[in-house]
Amino acid sequence: MLQLDKILVAIDFSLCSDHALHYAFGLAQSTGAELHVFHVELIHDETEPTSGASDPHPDGAMQQSPAKGSEGLRVHYAFRHDREVAPAILGYADEHGIDVIVLGTHGLRGFRRLLLGSVANEVIRTASCPVFAVHEGEPTVQVTGAIAHLLVPVDFSDASFEALCHAVELAARYDARLDVLHVIEKGTELPSFYDANASAGGIPDAEMEAVARQRLDALYAKAAHAHSTACAAVPDVRLEIRFGYAACEITDYAKEHDCGLIVIASHGLTGLTRFFVGSVTDKVVRSALCPTFVTKVFGKTLLRQPQAANVEGAS
Repeated sequence: MLQLDKILVAIDFSLCSDHALHYAFGLAQSTGAELHVFHVELIHDETEPTSGASDPHPDGAMQQSPAKGSEGLRVHYAFRHDREVAPAILGYADEHGIDVIVLGTHGLRGFRRLLLGSVANEVIRTASCPVFAVHEGEPTVQVTGAIAHLLVPVDFSDASFEALCHAVELAARYDARLDVLHVIEKGTELPSFYDANASAGGIPDAEMEAVARQRLDALYAKAAHAHSTACAAVPDVRLEIRFGYAACEITDYAKEHDCGLIVIASHGLTGLTRFFVGSVTDKVVRSALCPTFVTKVFGKTLLRQPQAANVEGAS
């Protein structure tokens, strides 16, 4: 089960951060976690003077939060002046033992900017806990905080197994359908489990798909064994195989199936067989129409009893 006690949502009063706030609110409601609503005001910006530039206690704006006054929800408001946004967010998260950071991928421009792409990328890249990234241009119909359909891409690495386990637990929390997707990238050197001749294109697509299907079944069975209670609570699970470029197939699949959240590992297999290297995750975070939940390989896990993966030999 998920061990989620504290959620941090970074806001800048833009529409983008309002979307992020809705998702953070929904996650806090479903888990009973504390919600920390955090705002950073940049200082010494060249476009505006710092003196009197902002209210040091912007309660009027921050208390517009939909979480304000909700029964049973613990909400903390925090405000800081800082020269850099991302380090302020990361520092607050570390100081307060935050389990998940929720933030938008774009926000206000100029002096009051907070959630610019570069800031979000830095937080996603360096945070020690999972990051829930919400896009600026998402339709308002999707920002109620509820999620009905999750997608988790896997490459059979330990990292993607960890992401799968998080996705199972989140799907159970949201009572959402879960799709598990593996993309076979034919244009690169494939993992050795396909066949010695796979990288040379000597194995038919049907055989590669059969191997991938067998491993995907085994991987989900392993996750189901490790998280049996959560798996039993997921209303619908589908295991899918596709050929193509990983980032494109992931985002296309999410769009075609109206997925409300992509759960993705920050890193996966290494070398030429890598799948979830930063570039792929970055592309998915930037181009997906729905939010992304990025799990960390060497950071904090939300799994109360994380299981050893050892999935390379799954069959």
